[in-house]
Amino acid sequence: MEGWNAGLPNQHAIDMTAQIGKSDFAPDPTEREHTLLFVLLPQFSQLSFTASVETLVRANDVAGRRVFSWTTCSVDGGPVRSSLGMAFPVDHGPAEVHRDTVVILIGGNRYEAGQGVQMTPWLRRVDRAGCMIGAIGSATFLLAGASLLRCASVAVPWESVDSFAETFPEIEMSDGVLTQSPRQFTALGGVFAIDLMLLLMSRLCSAKIADDVAKHANYVHVRRLNRHASTKRSWRLGVKNGVLRDAINLMEANLEEKRSTEAIARCIGISQRQYQRICKRELGRTPTQIYRQIQLEKAKCLLLQTPLSISEIALASGFASPSNFARLFRRHFGITAHELRS
Repeated sequence: MEGWNAGLPNQHAIDMTAQIGKSDFAPDPTEREHTLLFVLLPQFSQLSFTASVETLVRANDVAGRRVFSWTTCSVDGGPVRSSLGMAFPVDHGPAEVHRDTVVILIGGNRYEAGQGVQMTPWLRRVDRAGCMIGAIGSATFLLAGASLLRCASVAVPWESVDSFAETFPEIEMSDGVLTQSPRQFTALGGVFAIDLMLLLMSRLCSAKIADDVAKHANYVHVRRLNRHASTKRSWRLGVKNGVLRDAINLMEANLEEKRSTEAIARCIGISQRQYQRICKRELGRTPTQIYRQIQLEKAKCLLLQTPLSISEIALASGFASPSNFARLFRRHFGITAHELRS
């Protein structure tokens, strides 16, 4: 399994085709029409959906024929609310699909416990039928919960990284924006849905169509840059100091059993005093304050996205005392953990 870390667009598409092989969704010499089914989950990202469909429309325009057609589906066949709060009509509910149909689940940036689980039996039938299945954004949770993930690692939106790691500790998360296997793929949401559609074009049709669409959409340079995107928290905090990034990544990896300031400084190869000065200079906080913020942010995600009890969340976030956790949580966020969950 390869993440989205290829080189320039043309070379990427060529390499991708070579890796897949003729038996695993090689470019189609018969120029037949390909069908996609977009499964819109509650609170799905409207940006992800729009970016996906717009890219397919451009592919049909570039090819001068209908290369791709698509329909939409929801959990119950009725309208589904997007992340913008608007009710979006769909074509139908879960139904039998042909094995050549590409099924794409679209979620939002955050996952709510139990979201879309009623579709699990249908998804398993789709998988048994041999369909290619993909998950965009938090829809990765649904595939993982149904034990249908085939990728060696998965792309998870940074807002959901903590809750995914807590819920599925055995599944490796990618630092990249997209992962794939012969019959499956996962991708971050938003504009990264464009990268996913371009990948599908390379796999199902030809590298040339994917490259032409990228050029037609003025997306070539963005496409090159996206391979450097990362979901690491240190990047999200805007940290440019490499030593401090290493320290933050160590903190993230050691929440339940916290490491001391001295131990982290030793691991990153500097003195404790140097480490403290870097933290203060770069972020205006002490190492302890940074560690605590990471703990509390993880706790907030788990409160919103998992059914774990508050005591369990306190322990998973590295707080030995639930009462201490409650006090610090309220001080940091201005509301209690119970109020946030309700």
